Amino acid sequence: MITRRVVAILTLVVGALIASPSAASAHAALLFSSPSPDSVAVSSPTSISVVFSETVTVGADSVGITGVAGAPGSLSLPVMSDDGRVLTAPVNKTLLPGIYVVDWIVTSGDGDLVDGTFRFGIGDATSLATVSSDAGLPWGRTGATAALRWLLFAGLALALGGLVGEHITGRQIGRRTRAWVVPGCLLISAAAAALATLLAVEGGWTTLTGTAGVVLGLEVLGGLFAAALALTPFRTLAVLPLAVVIVAEAIRAHPREDIGAAGALLTAFHLAAAALWVGALIHVIRIGWPLRRNQPALARLLTGYATWALAAVIVVLVSGTLAALALLTPEELVSTTYGRVLLAKLTIVTTAVGLAFTARRLLARHFAARALHPARAEAATLLAVLAATGLLVSIPMPALGDSALPFAPPPIGVVVPVATRAGQVSVAVRASPLCQAGVRHPVRCGVTLRGWGNGSNDVGRIK
Repeated sequence: MITRRVVAILTLVVGALIASPSAASAHAALLFSSPSPDSVAVSSPTSISVVFSETVTVGADSVGITGVAGAPGSLSLPVMSDDGRVLTAPVNKTLLPGIYVVDWIVTSGDGDLVDGTFRFGIGDATSLATVSSDAGLPWGRTGATAALRWLLFAGLALALGGLVGEHITGRQIGRRTRAWVVPGCLLISAAAAALATLLAVEGGWTTLTGTAGVVLGLEVLGGLFAAALALTPFRTLAVLPLAVVIVAEAIRAHPREDIGAAGALLTAFHLAAAALWVGALIHVIRIGWPLRRNQPALARLLTGYATWALAAVIVVLVSGTLAALALLTPEELVSTTYGRVLLAKLTIVTTAVGLAFTARRLLARHFAARALHPARAEAATLLAVLAATGLLVSIPMPALGDSALPFAPPPIGVVVPVATRAGQVSVAVRASPLCQAGVRHPVRCGVTLRGWGNGSNDVGRIK
């Protein structure tokens, strides 16, 4: 019965995601800023601008500026333009020569907070090299978000995997000992509510009126309804609201917009299979440990779980691989924080598969009691996999190389003379770093064309 229900629920998940034309929402990524990071300007900028890959939501304190050497900076309230992708904060007063650090925080379309810092200098370019760039993660907010996501995923594993674990134990040894389904459901709701509170405090309460608030609200209600159903004789129907939680997570997940519903499907199957793998194993170990001296019963229990686990492992590996190929290039896997965390997760998953294989070998040799030891290590490793997953969905992805830019990057490159007419006209071109680096964009680069003639100084902007 539980088998047919899980398959039916996953089918409903597939249908719901296919019916949603924009199911997968990307995590907002910073494309470029003005002034550019680690650049040096001759004079004080009139405004600070940051440009994102998608529409973001901002609050009154979304961007700030401070001087490294104590030089003050003052910005007006930020304004949004270009369909909410460009945040611009006017500079209130002229900035003195020195080094300045800009801090920004916005709410991504998927409901996560995205923040970062960059520095720029005014005047003396040599002093900029003495200050290290902040290239790390903003662990304060990112760490809190990742921890809450881990708790949410752990709750989903205890609930969904626990229901499957109850089916396995009931069928294999005739004992339907209840799993930690209700605590898992309540953990889902508590983690989602905490994420909503964090989002409202950092990004403003208005952020909860958009997609982010709807997604988190569905997760809170889904956990509560699942807990209520788990306390009734129709316990297995708790799979329905748990499927809603999976759909909500798939909607806010990272897969790129250009793969649409396919990215959400990969996320849904990956998360459901991982929850089943972890939660069912925890329940099986919990029931099987007292049966260590009853080798036949323990062997039946572990063999029954192995059938489910094999299917779950295949789905996790296939969906994870396809999502990684869709999200990142091979270079980004090793050169970006997101890619390195993804590789770390792959390493942990590989370790879990190795432990599972060891347990199955011991089981095949009729050492069922010994198989419990690598199985327990496997469960602990899988909890680490969920932690890595929580971190992955909380940190920004690398900026997309083919994203359309709302305007050309600011030209700050070397001025190159291109033409002159003695005593009358001189023409020079200056290109942005994105152009010089060969980054491919629909708007490839920003170029300033400067001409001098008869005492005038006329500037034109071309793309």
